[in-house]
Amino acid sequence: MDVERRWGREPGWFATQPKQTQAKLLADTYLTLETPEQTKREAKKAKTREMDRRQESYLKKHGY
Repeated sequence: MDVERRWGREPGWFATQPKQTQAKLLADTYLTLETPEQTKREAKKAKTREMDRRQESYLKKHGY
């Protein structure tokens, strides 16, 4: 796996780590491999999803 290679560890090492550590290792790996354009695109998608969620919540709350 990329995480194990990145940290210079033996195969299977990642699976032996606690779930919280695995999440941090994956996040670090993805952030390292992600291009600036991908980062911007994902941030825009996240903002759009949040705006859609808020709009839907508002419409439900106010009976539209």
